[in-house]
Amino acid sequence: MAFTNSVHWAHQLWAALELDPKYGSISVDCVVEYLDLPQEPPTVIEGNRSPACWPSSTGPNMDFLIVVEDLEVKYAPEIPPVLHGVLLSIESREKIGFLRRTRSGESTITMSILRLVDPTKGKIMIDGIDITKAGLHDLRCRIMFTPQDATLFSGTLRENIDPFSTVTLIS
Repeated sequence: MAFTNSVHWAHQLWAALELDPKYGSISVDCVVEYLDLPQEPPTVIEGNRSPACWPSSTGPNMDFLIVVEDLEVKYAPEIPPVLHGVLLSIESREKIGFLRRTRSGESTITMSILRLVDPTKGKIMIDGIDITKAGLHDLRCRIMFTPQDATLFSGTLRENIDPFSTVTLIS
């Protein structure tokens, strides 16, 4: 019964949007606006696939696993940067935490490493590879962040850190 009511409500709403010129034009404007959004980068770049062991503590760049150089990030072209001039080097197997006041950029750095937002200036290198040259799938399936809000977890910590079960357990 609930499903039928939901379908009926959705149908009524759709009909109202189609028939009411005031709301109908708004919905068309929204669709046109979404069509103009820039496309997300490709998930896989065939000519530039990262090695199967990437990132690796035995890779070519043994000094630092993650290097952030002169990073600047904007959430929109017309607003000022939320991060600028960020320099960061993280060694292989190093565990880090950002201990700052709220809204100091730790989430933006995390989103930049996962390429949820691309830098407007500077670069991020992981194990010697510029992440803007890597496909999103190659990048995101190999990088894991533990969020500060534990309520986001479902399942075990292991399932969240290795959701595709690509790492075998060693006794």
